[in-house]
Amino acid sequence: MDHRFLIRKLQADPGTPYRLRIRGLTGEGTVFLKWDGGVMFYLRPLRQWEGPYAEPRALEVMAGWRVLEARPVAVEEVA
Repeated sequence: MDHRFLIRKLQADPGTPYRLRIRGLTGEGTVFLKWDGGVMFYLRPLRQWEGPYAEPRALEVMAGWRVLEARPVAVEEVA
């Protein structure tokens, strides 16, 4: 999935977290993103959202990712 398309998807559904299954430099994993005035990244070890980041910075962060799947999830599922 194209990163810009993903950001548009987040913007169209503000506040809703999305679970992304990605393949990155260290293998496959799961990350959570949402739109709240910019792209917010969920930091699991800290159990908090980081951001918001403007689109250019968010694209830099996601540059090494290949998004395999993206779907909306309930807020309770983010953990």
